[in-house]
Formats: sequence, C-alpha cells, structure tokens
Amino acid sequence: MLSLPRAAAARASSLSSSSLLLVRRTMAKVATKETAAHPAFAEALKTLEAHDAVLPHTNIDTVAAFRNGAADFSKPEFRKLGLDHFVGHRRPRVIQFAEQRHIFADFFPKNVDDFTVELHIATAAGERVELGQEVAPSETVSPIQVHVQPYHEDTRLYTFVLVDADKARPDAEVRSEELLWVVKDIPISAASAPAPLPLPTTAAQTTTSTTVGTLVVPYVPPHPTRGSGAHRMAAFVFEQPGEPELSAPAMPVSAIANDDGVRVWDLVRAHAWTPRGVHVWKARWDSSVADVFATYLGAKEPVYVTKPTIGRKGVDGLVADRFANV
Repeated sequence: MLSLPRAAAARASSLSSSSLLLVRRTMAKVATKETAAHPAFAEALKTLEAHDAVLPHTNIDTVAAFRNGAADFSKPEFRKLGLDHFVGHRRPRVIQFAEQRHIFADFFPKNVDDFTVELHIATAAGERVELGQEVAPSETVSPIQVHVQPYHEDTRLYTFVLVDADKARPDAEVRSEELLWVVKDIPISAASAPAPLPLPTTAAQTTTSTTVGTLVVPYVPPHPTRGSGAHRMAAFVFEQPGEPELSAPAMPVSAIANDDGVRVWDLVRAHAWTPRGVHVWKARWDSSVADVFATYLGAKEPVYVTKPTIGRKGVDGLVADRFANV
C-alpha cells in the first residue's frame, strides 16, 4: 500500500489535471492513520498542494466546477479559466463572424486584443440567440436579455449599445445604422455581473435597486422594413475610460425616427470608448413591425415593393472603408 503514495509523490509534478485526479482518488482510498503518517504520503500531499498553489486553475475540482456552470468569478482561478476559454475558443469565432459580417468595416477599427468581455443575447423568453441566428421581430418586441461576463476583479463602467446595422435609406443610396437601445455607466466586475443585466428600457425607468446603468436611448424593438431583406442586429459592449459621465436626459425615440445622424463611431470617438464585446444576429420583416413603427416611433411603416438596390458603406464600394487607416 505504501508504494502508491510514494509513486504519487514521484509523478505528481508532471501529471495532467485528469491524472492528478486519479492520484488524489488513489491517495484517498489508501489514507489511514498509518499511511497518512508515512513520509511518502506527506510528500505526495505536499507536491499536490504546491501544484494547486502555483496553478490553481488546473485543479480538477476547479475545472469541473467551471465546466458545470458553478464558477465563482470572485476567485482568480475561475477568472483565469474563463478568460483563457474565451480568448482561446469563443473570441476567435466572434471576431471572425463579425469580420465576415463587415462589423469592423462599418462601426469601428478591429483590434482583437480589445475584446475581453463575453456578450450573449437572449430573447425575453430566455431563448439564447446564437451568432448569425435569424430572430423574428415578434420575438424581440419585449426587451432582449443582455448577458455580460468580464474577467477583471475590479469594477469598471460599460456602455451597452444595440443597433440595426442595415437601416434602408434609398434617398442616400446607402444603408445606414439606427440606434435601438443605449445604456451607459453600467458598473460590472467578474464577480458582480448579474445574468441577465437589469438594464432600464424606458424613459420612465430610472436607476434604482432593480436596474443598473443610465438610459440614453430607450429600447426600440428591431423593426426591419418590409422588402428590405435581412438586417444585421449588432449588440456592443464598450468600456468607458473612467468615472460616470454627467447625467443627461434620455434621447427621445423621435430622434431615432428622424435619423438625426448619431452614429456608433461618433459616440466611440466622443467618449473614448473601447470595444470589449460584440454579438450579431439577423432579423427579417414580419407582421409585428407595423406595430413597432406605430407604437414606438409614431410613424407609418414604410414598405418597399422591391428590395432597394442600395449598398452598405464599406462593403459594396459606395462608401470607402472609413477605418482602413485607423
């Protein structure tokens, strides 16, 4: 029996997490008052404890908790696991997808290392919206759920932006962007980010114990116009540079309907925001769009008999890529 802990002591420093689990289980089986007092057993325990102290995120129990959705992001080992998984697996897919959908050509320059926050979107019913998934406008009439997971210990301020990236503007022979929802001054840390974020959606809501952040643009459901094809719906999370900005009244929905020229890139430059998270899906007209125009925008729904033959800036050559040299 004593050979087992002696073997564990010899091999523990070079074992993988799965092998370490086997070592732990074996030692637990042979642990008695006699074996526990044996120098080889003590040496094995010391080696395992040293391994956990140097690389706590490789501890098999920690890894199992992370994979089973029981991560405690107040602890550095879980933050390390989360960030490594995001950077190694999800971020490349998100960046590639956003690039293929011309997000960086249309909104802000691409800097892969800036993206350190996971952003997930779900419908009001809790149905997760995957990258590129087509979601009917009727499913997003009620405010969408926003899930944000950073991996930093300190609390930082973020701004959430939802935009229709393909608003049809035949008069300008280009597709434009339309702000659908903006909330700033959202305090988040790895351990404090609730899921989903309780963001304010209407001007009647103020920052209370049940909401976080300051509303800038009230929620307007995605409303792709009939005959204009599929629209990209883009959600962004931007990190703010410092303290909360001076509070300002929410932008009325009439400003959105009148297309007053507010653009995401203008906001990014004006407020020195850093893009941290992105999520993109698509929506196509359905019968709920007419009600959105009437209820939220106070306007009659436009209808295109044939799909407008207009391009997208930075994509079809009508407008050059404005971020190429940034």
